[in-house]
Amino acid sequence: MNIQSIEAIIEKYSPTHLICDSSYPLIANSTLLEEAMIYNLSKESITLLCAEFQSLTGKSIDTSSDISILSGGQKVILMALLAMQSPAEKVVLLNLDAALDKERVNALHLLIEKHKHNKVEVLMVQHK
Repeated sequence: MNIQSIEAIIEKYSPTHLICDSSYPLIANSTLLEEAMIYNLSKESITLLCAEFQSLTGKSIDTSSDISILSGGQKVILMALLAMQSPAEKVVLLNLDAALDKERVNALHLLIEKHKHNKVEVLMVQHK
């Protein structure tokens, strides 16, 4: 985990990586299906994501779930799962440690490792 400024991260990664910041975890903020469409997820990927989300949070969701009512930590977990399931070749996840408790951060890191998402890089942003 590296500590960098957001400007340096954008300059370094934006042409080639999907950049997801836990400070702004969701875009659609309505249903899971709408958010999944933004990430270009297949039905199979959404099904896997829902199972992984439940294992990490204990909360069951499906494509019709209103994701705007999720807690801040649940939104960050969902963002990370969406990014990992996306077809993006490289993903940068920013500020996971700031948004989640240590147990959830560790669980998410284990999930990244379990699925061998070498495409995922976790960075911390230095806020000014």
